[in-house]
Amino acid sequence: MNIPTRLTFCLLTGALLAGFGAGCSKKPAAATPAELEASLRDAFKDGAEGARKMADAAADALQKQDRAQAFALLNGLSSAPELSPEQRQAAAHAATAMREQLAKDAAKGDQEAAALMQAYRSSK
Repeated sequence: MNIPTRLTFCLLTGALLAGFGAGCSKKPAAATPAELEASLRDAFKDGAEGARKMADAAADALQKQDRAQAFALLNGLSSAPELSPEQRQAAAHAATAMREQLAKDAAKGDQEAAALMQAYRSSK
């Protein structure tokens, strides 16, 4: 390939990749605990028994507003190896939404949220 052809190729490839990436930078809308619960139950309804039980326990904890239990279960669930892509996405979305909410609550002075975030950070 000569230099003008190579330059054109690189510019077109860069523009194409930038176009694909532009739609990916949007953050998903914040979800309520009830929406996260429903999403987890739906994604795991036909999953492997172990993952389904963990997802059900996380959904139950969300329903009971047991943030510590839900947070621990969601973080474990999102890294489970046997998940389908849909299950992994639902678990990761729920864990991310929990972390974001806990960070907001901690910034507002919620001591439980601050302790959960500190424990999370120290586990990484």
